[in-house]
Amino acid sequence: MKKYLIPLIAGIFLTLAGCNKDEEGCGLPNPSGTASPSEVAHISNWLAGEGILNAIQLPSGVFVVINDAGDDRRAETCTKINFSYTGSFMDSTHHVFDSNPIGITVFLGQLVTGVQYALHEVGEGASVEIYLPPSLAYGSAGIVNNETGEIIVPPNTYLVFEVNLNEIQ
Repeated sequence: MKKYLIPLIAGIFLTLAGCNKDEEGCGLPNPSGTASPSEVAHISNWLAGEGILNAIQLPSGVFVVINDAGDDRRAETCTKINFSYTGSFMDSTHHVFDSNPIGITVFLGQLVTGVQYALHEVGEGASVEIYLPPSLAYGSAGIVNNETGEIIVPPNTYLVFEVNLNEIQ
């Protein structure tokens, strides 16, 4: 798993190459888009089948279980955050495709859209489970390791991220 850490951080989590913060902001767009009704139904049915009854559906179609809401501070798109996470498939395998228990620091706006939506809802110290439809994660492209050609996240995969928002900077 460690051999994938750098490519996954660069190739999976970061959706934009860089960010230069200036007086007009960091240049990253606010998250946009919503899940389709069929994606929302798929997640809702999967959660019910797993016995997860405390998930909150956000207007975007992302579902979140807030284990700890953290403090009152909220991250914006151009706010640097430090977070630790585990990403897995939302299916019967629960296959973990990436994990960083130590934490990484990025601008919130560099994360996949669905994770941005969820982390806008919680504060520093939060612990959440985020249930993402493909359209707000890696979509029809999925994720392929550029060095080996290995498919890490297949196209149109529903995902779960367990995230601890360690710090809002």
